[in-house]
Amino acid sequence: MFEYKRVCDHYETMSAEERRLLLTEKAASIFERLKASLRSGLDAADVLLGFLIGSVTADGKINEMEYLLIYPLLAKVFGDRFDLAAFKGSLRQDKDGKKRMEDYTQKMPQIFCLLDEELKDDIVTLCLCITAADGKITRKERRYVQRLCDAL
Repeated sequence: MFEYKRVCDHYETMSAEERRLLLTEKAASIFERLKASLRSGLDAADVLLGFLIGSVTADGKINEMEYLLIYPLLAKVFGDRFDLAAFKGSLRQDKDGKKRMEDYTQKMPQIFCLLDEELKDDIVTLCLCITAADGKITRKERRYVQRLCDAL
């Protein structure tokens, strides 16, 4: 646990530029490796979106800085049609939107177990870069990423 706290602290102290560069480096191959790693019946774009949305909404809020950090990934995977208003709208389609999102992020550790170690490490790095976008990884965000780490 101490080691995990130290890792989170490291991501919080990174500059925005350092996080952006690391995110760009890791994200470049994650989507393609996900497509190659997942069993049939699981869509790589949906899984990647699940990890990203889980990171951005883990503390129950949509942080615009975090969203802007992942926007290039969203645009690459889903095209330019994916914007902040659509993202927020997808979470608020009805009264059960937040519950559906919580259920979805609960499933991410189960999918995470199916991946190889290097891909898992890269996804954890991606999630920590995103959650630290505002300079602080909240307790709920730490728990979300910790659940992924526990699946390592």
